Amino acid sequence: MDVFTYEETETFDSNFRKWYYMNSKERSMYGETLQTEQEGYVMFCGLYSQHAPSRSWKNLRSFLT
Repeated sequence: MDVFTYEETETFDSNFRKWYYMNSKERSMYGETLQTEQEGYVMFCGLYSQHAPSRSWKNLRSFLT
């Protein structure tokens, strides 16, 4: 199984897309409920907040309201 590694040379959004794809693939393999893109974004921001540009937090807040 592949392990996600945050790529500093890629954008936050590009890293999220890769992580979300891998997360969805793994959940599907194990018969787990897939996350919506919004749920995944919330989780990704929590996991990789140190890399998040300020606009990502604005996007996150809009998802939560």
